[in-house]
Amino acid sequence: MDLALLNVDKQKKEFIYTSAKRPAIFIREKQLQEFKGSKFSLGGLRQEEKEFHEIKINYLEDDVIYLFTDGYTDQFGGENNKKFMIKRFRELLLKMHTKQMHTQKQIAEHTITEWIGNNEQTDDIALIGIRF
Repeated sequence: MDLALLNVDKQKKEFIYTSAKRPAIFIREKQLQEFKGSKFSLGGLRQEEKEFHEIKINYLEDDVIYLFTDGYTDQFGGENNKKFMIKRFRELLLKMHTKQMHTQKQIAEHTITEWIGNNEQTDDIALIGIRF
């Protein structure tokens, strides 16, 4: 299983992020930082020790973090029926991150719907955006 965890401490104005094979995208003042997460999944038959590192960040007002599944970036569509890809996804987040969260939801939904077009959705799609 792949997953991301985010622990927010409002008193200290910090968060701790860790994950099993799921990246997160953090944006502060129009600067994007991608947290890669661990290269290990949870569970499975591997006997070796798995390490899951934590990233601790003191957040500022209007910082935004996005947690997401690979369904958005792996979705086929567009003019040439290609994957949406992480580069295009980063550009979308940078373009919309300053807008109200409900507006971001509408933009993200419209963008992927237009991308899919007449194709079928190939995987689950989850996108969680948190503005501090």
